[in-house]
Amino acid sequence: MRPELCHSINAEMRLMILDAGVLRTQMLYRNDVFARHAASEKGVNKSYRHAGYRQYILIHHRRLGLGMMRPVPSCCTWAIRDTFPDPDGFYVPYEPSW
Repeated sequence: MRPELCHSINAEMRLMILDAGVLRTQMLYRNDVFARHAASEKGVNKSYRHAGYRQYILIHHRRLGLGMMRPVPSCCTWAIRDTFPDPDGFYVPYEPSW
């Protein structure tokens, strides 16, 4: 994929999906269990990654819910992972809900 076509480089992505303050607000709003109990950097970054994925889907598809999973483009997934890395490099791959 050509870099200029990747969602990960646009300003909206950087502000709404990669900004820890925006994601922290989203997690608090949702009363996110993972965020409230994340005691380590690994746990905090995992919470931010999941919040970033949810935020991307919400912005680009407008809906979330059971059986409505949508993949996040690889370039965006890696931008989120690079911003909030797992210290062990362990990431769970996307699995379709169908």
